[in-house]
Amino acid sequence: MADEVIVNRKYRIVRQIGVGGMGAVYEVEHVRLRHVRYALKQLKRELEREKDLADRFDKEAMRMSELQHPNIVRVYDIDVDPDFGAFILMDLIQRRT
Repeated sequence: MADEVIVNRKYRIVRQIGVGGMGAVYEVEHVRLRHVRYALKQLKRELEREKDLADRFDKEAMRMSELQHPNIVRVYDIDVDPDFGAFILMDLIQRRT
């Protein structure tokens, strides 16, 4: 990325991991704890206005946060950045597809 993007004043985007129908997933690092990396899933800005999709995004994060299993990523945060939009912060899994 040419310009540095900081989400919620805490998470610096390192690279885009993938893109899907509802949004994109990025690898991010904590601004102050630079060795700490996460996956950040962003809801497309145009979908935030569609209440049913925004609710589904929230419910996904809530349900995932309730689950604890070695094969399920852990959710750490859900929030909305005024410039970046709605996001879910979760474990970053380093492996090949």
